[in-house]
Amino acid sequence: MPRSITPAASFLLVLLAACAGGEDAPGVEVERTTLANGATRLVYGALDAADAPVLEADLRIGAFEGEGPEVFGDVRAVDADAEGNIYVLDFPASEIRVFDAQGRHLRTIGGKGEGPGEISASTGFALAADGTLWVHDHGQWRWLHLTASGEEIERVPLHVPSWGYMTDVVIDARGRLWKPTSHSDEPRAREPEPGISEWTARSYWKSLDPASGAIDSVFVGEISGRTHIARWGSGARYSMIPNDARSSSIPDPAGGFWVTRSEPYRIVRLSEAGDTTLVIEAAVSGPPVSEQERRDYLAAAEERGPEDLRIATEIAEAMRDSKPAIASIRVDDEGRLWVERTVEGDEPPIFDLFTREGDYVGSVRLGFKPAGFFVHRVRHGAFYTLQRDELDVSYV
Repeated sequence: MPRSITPAASFLLVLLAACAGGEDAPGVEVERTTLANGATRLVYGALDAADAPVLEADLRIGAFEGEGPEVFGDVRAVDADAEGNIYVLDFPASEIRVFDAQGRHLRTIGGKGEGPGEISASTGFALAADGTLWVHDHGQWRWLHLTASGEEIERVPLHVPSWGYMTDVVIDARGRLWKPTSHSDEPRAREPEPGISEWTARSYWKSLDPASGAIDSVFVGEISGRTHIARWGSGARYSMIPNDARSSSIPDPAGGFWVTRSEPYRIVRLSEAGDTTLVIEAAVSGPPVSEQERRDYLAAAEERGPEDLRIATEIAEAMRDSKPAIASIRVDDEGRLWVERTVEGDEPPIFDLFTREGDYVGSVRLGFKPAGFFVHRVRHGAFYTLQRDELDVSYV
């Protein structure tokens, strides 16, 4: 969903431009120190977002019923080009539908199939700097390289054969395609012990240069977490623990990576060699887990049946009292880091913005609640995301 530059957002963009040279946003306390390896550490005080500009929707693409291209089955990705044209990936149709900046349908790319220009199954894509598309087609285990009008240029084997409900496709300034992967040496028991299990793994980002075929990987740190294991029929059921801190990372298209554990509010910048070059910290805490949220979690499980309720009760007892400070991190097309805070309940998200050098340039708040787990895109001064209404109708 594009967000127009409203008067409040216009102020934000002016603020970003003013701070791009390395000056921190006025009124924000920051302590700058140099670590033993020469990296810079920036420790900010509280980042007050009470008066943050609010980004409201100026265009919604979507419809409840009909047969037009604006009726979406299940949107998995969105991106936009320099002209403001909006590309929307509809998973059931295996189509990327293109709309202009006013929401008018221009063309449709793909269509289900395995022939030239067709998409077998995809949950992610991205636009390259030259205007072409790279589509992550896990149905064929291929990268599909398409022109903006949908003609196939080439197809390349996936260098990391995996996919998720939404696959984040990252293309850097050198045209390399990046995908995350991880590895653990911990043995997986055939009959795991029920209860809470802790795990660790090594996290990597793996790149593919389509021009040369070169593949490389960068280690970005150890990750860990907790899983609830329950007997389920003749096997086992694995469940995540809601509100646990989780590691996340994202490549910067200009080079390097941003990494966070999500709790506390701490983001680390790594070079492509995996060395720490910058640390950003702030006095921002995650909200508490309310008793109502616990009750809602159990009520949803009870509707699914007694066994689900039993498992959910064990998980609820293991939940932490507070949520992590950071919900997600993204990098926009101008190299700014967008740090999404974890907020209470159904409150709209808040984003803190930093330059590549770690300077805080301001915060923004969305004027609505977007769909969960969607990969937002910030392109050419607009914010694109997905929203679902009370009837579960998707709008971009």
